[in-house]
Amino acid sequence: MRFHGWDHLRRRAAVVLVLALVVVITFAIHGIELRPARPASPRIVSDLSASTPGVSGTSAAHFTAVPTSTDMPASTLAAPDAPVRAPVPIEPIGLLVYPYLGNTTGTGVVLAWATDRSTTGEVRYSLDLSYDRSAEARSRSPAGVQWHFASIEGLAPGSRYYYRVLGDGRVLMPGSVASFHTAPPAQSQRFTFAVVGDSRPAGADEPASAAAQAVASQLCEHRFDFALHLGDAVHSGGICSGRDSSWNQYISAYFALYGKSLAAVPFYSCVGNHELYNGSCGYQAYTDVYHLPPGAPSGDEEEYYSFDWGNAHFVALDTNQNSRPGSPQYEWLVADLRSSEQFWKFVFFHHPPYSSGSHGSDLSLRANLAPVFEAHGVNVVLTAHDHHYERTCPILNNVCRTPSEGAVVYYVSGGGGAPVFGVDAEWFTTRAESLHHFLLVELSSCHLTIEGVDAQGTVFDHYQIDRCTGTAPAP
Repeated sequence: MRFHGWDHLRRRAAVVLVLALVVVITFAIHGIELRPARPASPRIVSDLSASTPGVSGTSAAHFTAVPTSTDMPASTLAAPDAPVRAPVPIEPIGLLVYPYLGNTTGTGVVLAWATDRSTTGEVRYSLDLSYDRSAEARSRSPAGVQWHFASIEGLAPGSRYYYRVLGDGRVLMPGSVASFHTAPPAQSQRFTFAVVGDSRPAGADEPASAAAQAVASQLCEHRFDFALHLGDAVHSGGICSGRDSSWNQYISAYFALYGKSLAAVPFYSCVGNHELYNGSCGYQAYTDVYHLPPGAPSGDEEEYYSFDWGNAHFVALDTNQNSRPGSPQYEWLVADLRSSEQFWKFVFFHHPPYSSGSHGSDLSLRANLAPVFEAHGVNVVLTAHDHHYERTCPILNNVCRTPSEGAVVYYVSGGGGAPVFGVDAEWFTTRAESLHHFLLVELSSCHLTIEGVDAQGTVFDHYQIDRCTGTAPAP
């Protein structure tokens, strides 16, 4: 091979250099970047561990990278006893509120969710992962939000069902496995429920407080079958429209706070004063979002109600309404308690008949309702409004007595996240603390245990009633 000399090589190198410059200038003009190829960006999915039997709770979301495609292979489905993964909003339909449970019985459930636009909603569900049963959803659209809800009947008591929600035929939670349990049979004697109250933020335009998030996070560390919310979940529930409408407040201050639990267990609420504050839309928004049990007189549906769970009966009252003898709510309460034959009876509402806090005892409620509770075998009354924790002695005829004599224990549990208040002690006070907290209540046959748990997860109060022997431990 002949060597052409250095001049020839220099000419060829110059040509290559000129061509390279032309390519670079052309790419720059058209805004094209020259970068090494890299894989598609992952999408982050929150691993939602809901506190429910068979599912371990967690106080913080675990995150897993998954492909950006919404076509999830079958191998990504969680095993039946694996944690529930958080729903992933997909376009063009955006989930504003992930699916949550409303009224849950042994044979039926209400599943609800909210989207940012009008869609045809549907729930598919089954005892396995086949999702071979379907229920059509209805919807309403107050304040620019589309709220969907599907009533499902014909279920088996005490059973686990898997579900998906769809919008316009598309699964709105690709890659997730969500499930719920129906209520147990009436003869069931062992279950646990949680209690929280006054979780509202400091203003209508504010999200849940750091304290509320800490309480909700600790709540997820525990297993429970359902929860009671004692009112004041939002700050200004009466606002009818605009950015701070009541419906938007429920999204930011309630569903964003408890969504990890609500996807798998029902929450039963009562009406606090802040649910009605600052406008006229409080009751409309409240009944739009919660889907609570029926049974109250016409016009008051879901504002007060009752339900059974296992061998216990629960009554929710609206203490913003008239509860004097002769009022519709009073007469309904007496008839409801008289007709219940459940072994345990609980009543919950917002304003406390017995409280040593800044708002103090509502003496009208005490005079009107305490005799009804005592006459019809109520064991425990759960209230909030004052932002502290308090447990009374068992009270009968306004005197400390014993549960075996028919005395009732009253709780104030207003430590869900709103600023805590100071608390003193009255003649009825057995334990009082100024701290953020929630309650865990465990029933096992004729034994009842109630624990106060603070925002760090520490059990600070423990109380038991043993109806097998008719005794309770010393305070």
